[in-house]
Amino acid sequence: MEQKILNQSIKNAHLEHLKQMGKVIHHRYGKKYNINLDQLYKFIESIDFTFTSTQKKMTKRTFKRKILPSKDRCQARVWKEGKLTKTSQSTLKYGEQCRNKKAKCQDYCRMHLKNLRHGGITSEPSRFIKGVYKHHNLKKKK
Repeated sequence: MEQKILNQSIKNAHLEHLKQMGKVIHHRYGKKYNINLDQLYKFIESIDFTFTSTQKKMTKRTFKRKILPSKDRCQARVWKEGKLTKTSQSTLKYGEQCRNKKAKCQDYCRMHLKNLRHGGITSEPSRFIKGVYKHHNLKKKK
């Protein structure tokens, strides 16, 4: 029963919208193309609206990324939600290595060739970058 009411409401809303569009069409082009407003309304009301619930549900497609070996990946350091990890030598590791494939004959992917915001993964980050990571992790703990 609810489905019928919903379908009728949708049909009425569409009819009203089409009638408004019909008025605009008649006003703009009625004289030029000899459009009769009553005939236009009759045509609009003769349209058969049918609504069915057999449509497929839209699902988000997932993309499965190939995991490249570290040597084939871009050498840029990425934010990775401000990730700070301790290494086996009790030093801090800031962020992670970019997952994109290196550009041809380069150490970085095309994106990081243009903008290397957090530096390279093989080099020590600047004091500023270290501060940003540490500040983010302090805020996260509170």
